[in-house]
Amino acid sequence: MDRLTAAELRGLFLFEKLDAEQLNWLAAHGHIETREAGTPVLTEGEPATCFFVLLEGTVALCRTIGGQRIEVSRSSLRGSYFGATQAYLELDQPTYQMTVESITATSMLQFDADEIGPTIRSWFPMAMHLLEGLFWGMRNT
Repeated sequence: MDRLTAAELRGLFLFEKLDAEQLNWLAAHGHIETREAGTPVLTEGEPATCFFVLLEGTVALCRTIGGQRIEVSRSSLRGSYFGATQAYLELDQPTYQMTVESITATSMLQFDADEIGPTIRSWFPMAMHLLEGLFWGMRNT
C-alpha cells in the first residue's frame, strides 16, 4: 500500500499547519488510492466510510436533484477534499452527500472515517464544538 511521508503531507494546504506528531499519524493511517477516468470514487447515499484528499487528476462532485444528476463542482486542485467530510460529527448513520467521479485518472489520499473522525475531534476540540453547533443549527433551521 502506497503512503505519503509526513514531509509530503505538509505540502498539502489541509495539513500544512499540523505538528510532526499529527503528520506522522496521518502518514501511518492514510494510503493512496487510484481511479481510472470515468470511475466512481463514492456514491451519494452510501455509507460515508472514507475521507479523500485529491493528489492528482480531476474529479466531478455531483448531486441528484429532482431525479436528475447535476454536477455541482469539478476540481483538479491538489489538496481538495471530499467524502466523509462530516466524520468529525458523531452521526448515527452518515452517508455521502454527493457522488464523486474521476474525470481523469486520479490519485487520492484515503483515510478511514472511523479513524480520522475521532482523531480530528481529539486534536481540535474547540473547533469541533463550533462546527457541530453550526451543523446542527443549520440542520434544525
